[in-house]
Order: sequence, then structure tokens, then C-alpha cells
Amino acid sequence: LAVIWSASFVFIRVLAPVLGPVWVATSRVLVAGVALTGAFVVLRQHLDIAAHWREYLFVGVLNSALPFLLFAYAALTLPASYLVILNSGLPLLGAIASAIWLAEPLDRGKLVGLVAGAAGVLLVSRAGPVVANLAFAIAVVASLAAILCYALAGVWIKRRSRALPPIAMTGWSQLLGGLALLPIAVTVP
Repeated sequence: LAVIWSASFVFIRVLAPVLGPVWVATSRVLVAGVALTGAFVVLRQHLDIAAHWREYLFVGVLNSALPFLLFAYAALTLPASYLVILNSGLPLLGAIASAIWLAEPLDRGKLVGLVAGAAGVLLVSRAGPVVANLAFAIAVVASLAAILCYALAGVWIKRRSRALPPIAMTGWSQLLGGLALLPIAVTVP
């Protein structure tokens, strides 16, 4: 799973300058959503979209559409290795968000583990030099905002989605997140 997720940043880095960040994010979410919900239709399962579309849309935007768009924007400036390194901050932000909104304690052991994990990603990725200018800073902020979206979505899902079938949430949130981006995508080249 780590290899697949890390490899996605290479593809984002290659495609963002060609297709643009909005189309990279939109197509990524729409392809996943169409494939998953198409399987639901064929299998006649998890078709509860009418009852929970608002929840699926919220999760789709917060957990997929917005972070994918932010990472694709950052990929216009940052090498894929930096995107992976910044994404490794997700467990730290997730642990902080969980401590704040889920009352899960953030003890010293968790902090040490999170820092060690981020340092390990940094060491393994061997990120090359970059020019630390305003574009670099904006790309880093966009990447950090993307992982903050993931962390907040994880907290929301844990607190609010117990009644939602996980498979249905996955498929419908992807499709609705992609549809939410589509009006923006058709306005950009």
C-alpha cells in the first residue's frame, strides 16, 4: 500500500504540468468513483446514495477532491519526493486532530513514533535540492493543507459515519468528489 500511495505522487508530478492540477484531481477522483459505483450497480449493492449523499459529498470533497487538488497544485513546483515527505506528516496531524476531537491521548511514545516515521521517510526518499522561494513555500503550504484535510476527514469519519457502509462511502464519496470538481475543471484549460 505504501508503494502504491508513494507512486501516485510520481504520477501526479508527471501529469500536473501536462493536464493541470484541476484536471489531474478531477480525473483521479472521477475514474475511481465511476469504477467503484459501477461495480455497485452491477452487484446491486450499496445503492443508498439518496439517504446519505450529503455525507458522501462532504467526505469526497474533504478526503479526496480537495487534497488531490492541493497535491496536484504543489506538484507543479515540488519534486515527487518532497510530496511524499510532506505526506508523511499525516499521522502526526491525524494524531493531533484525534487528540483534540476524539479525546485520544497523544503521549510521548506516540510523538516519538511519529517523528521517527517522518524522519525515516525523509531519509529513504533522498529529496534533492530545491529553490526555497515563494512558489516553494506556497507548494509546501498546499501540501500541508492537503494532509490537514485527510486528518480532519479521518476524525469526521470516525465520529459521524458509523451508520454508513464503508464500501458505499468509498465509492460514492469518490464519485461525488469528482463531480464537485467537474464544474471547476471545465473552466480551466
